Amino acid sequence: RLLEDDDLRVTNELERLQSLNARMIYLTRPGHQADDKVTEHASEQGLDPTCFIHIKNDGSLEKLQDRAVGFYRQFCQPAVQAA
Repeated sequence: RLLEDDDLRVTNELERLQSLNARMIYLTRPGHQADDKVTEHASEQGLDPTCFIHIKNDGSLEKLQDRAVGFYRQFCQPAVQAA
């Protein structure tokens, strides 16, 4: 099952997703970070960055799609059992 949440901010949300064996992605795009006023807000603090698989969006849409497909194949796609 695939679920997308584009606004994970607080520990209880993270813990619930982890209890469901979810894989979390932290997507960044160089040159497009939020300003300090946003990143210093309490809701933006406290999540352990090591809980996320980091993907850098530093190229074309096609390059990002390739990375997303690679992530899915590596971490989400069920393993195929040999007969």
